[in-house]
Amino acid sequence: MLSQLAHVPYSALDTFDGDLILSEFLYEMDELDRVQASSSPCTDSKRRREPEINTEPEAKLTKSSISTNPLPRKRKKSSWLRRKQELLALRDESETLGAKLAHLEAQVAYAALEPISNSLTEGQKLWKSVAEIARQECQSSQEENIRLKNKLHMCAHGLETLQTQVVQANTRMLQHEQSNSKTVFENAVRVGIIMSRRLHSDDSGIFDMLESKVGARFFELDVIVSVAHQPVLDGAYEHVQVCRDDGRDAAAAVEFRYVRLLPFGHDATAKTLWEIIELGGLITDQHFHVAKRSNDVIGMASRFTIPLDRGNSNTVNVDVHSVAKRFTGPLGMVVLVESRSEWTMSHPTASGWKQVTEEAGWVAVNERPQQAEGCMPHACQLQTSIKLRPDVSGVDGVSITRPTLTGNFGDVVIPSFREILSSHHQSIENFLLDSSIKG
Repeated sequence: MLSQLAHVPYSALDTFDGDLILSEFLYEMDELDRVQASSSPCTDSKRRREPEINTEPEAKLTKSSISTNPLPRKRKKSSWLRRKQELLALRDESETLGAKLAHLEAQVAYAALEPISNSLTEGQKLWKSVAEIARQECQSSQEENIRLKNKLHMCAHGLETLQTQVVQANTRMLQHEQSNSKTVFENAVRVGIIMSRRLHSDDSGIFDMLESKVGARFFELDVIVSVAHQPVLDGAYEHVQVCRDDGRDAAAAVEFRYVRLLPFGHDATAKTLWEIIELGGLITDQHFHVAKRSNDVIGMASRFTIPLDRGNSNTVNVDVHSVAKRFTGPLGMVVLVESRSEWTMSHPTASGWKQVTEEAGWVAVNERPQQAEGCMPHACQLQTSIKLRPDVSGVDGVSITRPTLTGNFGDVVIPSFREILSSHHQSIENFLLDSSIKG
C-alpha cells in the first residue's frame, strides 16, 4: 500500500480526501502494533526483525554482544510514525507545488489579459507607429481618390457640354459665312447684270476701240512669254519705273511690274484668275459692270474712289473702261489688257481738275521655270506689267502736245493707280489661299 501511495501523482492526491486516508492508515498501524505486543515473541522472529528496525552501526552491535551486562535497549520509533511523517512532508510539498502551479497559471492568465502593447519592444512599437501612419495615409488617399473621381466626372461632363456648344457655334458660324458668301456672290452677279443693262452706245464704242488695240498687240506675245518664263529666285518682285517705248521723244510712261511665286498649279491658277476677271474683280466696294464680248474677251467698266487723307474728306475718283483678251497655251496663260481711265478729284482747291490716262499691259500665269532653284514643287508664277501714260488727246478732245508726269499726275494719279493694282493683287492671292484651304 505504501508503494502504491508513493507512486500516486500529485494531481490524484489532490482529488482525494487526505485526512480520511491518513486516519485509516494510522488505525491499521495501531492494530498491527497491538497484535504484535500481545503475542509471545520468538527468538528467531526477533532476529529476523532486528535488522529492519536496528539502524545503529555495526560496531555498536558487536560491542553489545560481547558485553556481559547489556544496557537496556532504547525504544525505536515505530515504522508507521516515520511513514506518517513522510506522508505529511509529501503532503506539504504537494500543497507547495500546487500553490506554485496556481501562481504560475494566474501569471499566464494575467499576461493574456494584458494589452499587447505592453509586451512589445521599442522596435516593434516604432514599426507599429509607422504602420498606423501608413494606414491613415492610405485612408486619406482613398478619400482623395474618391473626391478626384467625382471632380473628374464633373469636368468630363462640363467638357462634353462645352464641346457641344463649340460644335453648334461653329456650325452656326459656318452657315452664316456660307450665307454671306452666297449673298456677296449673288449681289456681285446682280450688280453686274443691272449695270450691263445700263450700257450705252458710247461704252460699246470704247470697248470696240480698246479691243482693236488689244488685237494690234498680238505680236508682243512671244516677247511676253519669254519674259514671263524668266525665273524668280526671291519669290516676289515689285517695281515701278519711268520708261519711253519709242525713244527719247516719245511720251513718258510709268511701268508697274509685279511678280509673285504661288504654291499652286498653273492650270488651276489660270482658271481661277480668268473667272475673277469674268466677275469684274473681287473688290466689292466699287461700281462696275461686265460685258462678255466672247469666250476669251471681257469688257469691264468700273469706278474706284480712293481717299487722299485719313479723314476721307478729300478723294479721287477714277472711271475705268478696260478690255482683257485671253491667250492660252500648254505652258500657261497670257491676258492682254487695254484700258482708258478718267480721273477727277473732290478737293476744295482742285474741284474742276480732270485727267485722262491710257493703260496697256499684260498678265501672265505660267509654270515654274525649271531653272529656278529652291522653289517649291507644283508652283507657278503670276506676273503683271502695266504701263500708265497720259492720254495725248487730253480731256474733251483737247490735244496735249507733250504730257508730263509732274503736278497732280505724279502726286495723285501714280500713287492712286499703284494702290488699285496692289488691292487687286492682294485680293487674288487671298482668294487663291482661301480656295486651297476650303478645298
